[in-house]
Amino acid sequence: MTRQAIFFCALAGLLVAAGGCGPKPAAITVDKTELVARDGVEPKAIEIIYRASKYLQQAKTFKFQADVTRDVILYDGVRVQFGGVSKITVQRPNKLRAIFDGDERSRRSYFDGETLTIHSLTHNIYAQAKMSGTIDDAIDFVFETFGFSIPLADLVYADPYAVLIENVDKGYFVGRHKVNGVVCDHLAFQQDLIDWQVWIEADKTPLVRKIVITYKTEEGCPEYGAVLSHWKLNPLVSDADFKFTPPANVKEIEFLPLDKIYGAEAESQANEIEEEEAK
Repeated sequence: MTRQAIFFCALAGLLVAAGGCGPKPAAITVDKTELVARDGVEPKAIEIIYRASKYLQQAKTFKFQADVTRDVILYDGVRVQFGGVSKITVQRPNKLRAIFDGDERSRRSYFDGETLTIHSLTHNIYAQAKMSGTIDDAIDFVFETFGFSIPLADLVYADPYAVLIENVDKGYFVGRHKVNGVVCDHLAFQQDLIDWQVWIEADKTPLVRKIVITYKTEEGCPEYGAVLSHWKLNPLVSDADFKFTPPANVKEIEFLPLDKIYGAEAESQANEIEEEEAK
């Protein structure tokens, strides 16, 4: 939970759906030696996160949906909320598809193990970057090279537990509360830049049902939320699910790394200053 929301808009969602799926992952036996003891973090909270992460980690393929909301603080301090729906398909270790339709934008993202593609339906453009590797590599590549972050991408890493617990300073078991009628273990965690809450099904299938992230260092402390549903474990998928075929009349643009983006911004600002000084 260390990265903030810009791209793919919501990788989340976990509700078992009947039909079209392979066998459920096996029940998790907690390996106490793998649990990360932290001062300020309740052992019960760590164990629940461990169990949920390891349960999800067993799935070779999965699909899910996330109904998301995102706060935006306007320049005059007015808080507004935008929403959308993400539909995600994952094939470990190296294939990912994210479909997002929301108030502000519609976007399709594909990674097939060789090429990363982002397609904006809102602007009728797409960009591609050649890269090989795992889903972990693709997520890190996007963040480090292009400055895009993927909310809840922690759940699709090869080892979700290691990523989720990595930067946690404090953690608590809040209690048992329902999400859409399902009894869940409600946990709260604190980090330097964010606070986050997670609701995990209190059952033999410890699936994430809801997540709320508070960006406490940003003005107005905006929040990102996801209510999670339509989860399918080990469904049949094909390579075609992760391939991008450009629609007619769509324009291809270049992916710009951060240094080029900032360089272009700096040049643009310098030009504006020169124009003002010349007046």
